[in-house]
Amino acid sequence: MQENLIKFRLPNSVCSQLDNIESRYTIAKETGKKKFLNSGFYLSELDANDFDMTETYQFIGDKLKSAGFRISKDFNLTFITNWPGQTYIRHTDNVFFVHIPVITHADCMMIIEDTLYHLERNCFYILNTKKWHSAFNLSDQPRLHLLLTAEEIN
Repeated sequence: MQENLIKFRLPNSVCSQLDNIESRYTIAKETGKKKFLNSGFYLSELDANDFDMTETYQFIGDKLKSAGFRISKDFNLTFITNWPGQTYIRHTDNVFFVHIPVITHADCMMIIEDTLYHLERNCFYILNTKKWHSAFNLSDQPRLHLLLTAEEIN
């Protein structure tokens, strides 16, 4: 993958699933701060097993395949929170990440190499996180993304 990201629109049925996730997140958003990871990321208090993500996985899997990717065999769907004022340290990963914005704001950005991106709700993105990247939240509200890993199909 040479480009920084590939963007796909989500169907209305998946967007409704995101609405359900967002409503459950809003109720208990502060508890996620207690789950800070060593890497500087906050895991959300939400558990992906609490949601029927079958249609979402199928849709994303089909779109990934059309772009030459697949969901990693050992994938783990994770909710990641970027708190107001938080910036992630610039880093690289050894995998590609798929980001599904659940809660986002105009002042929540990602930077990949030297390019700034706002990841929109109702879309998902394959990010080339093997390149230098970071994320920051300049809004006064948390940002919530669902993350899973993807691998290129040889």
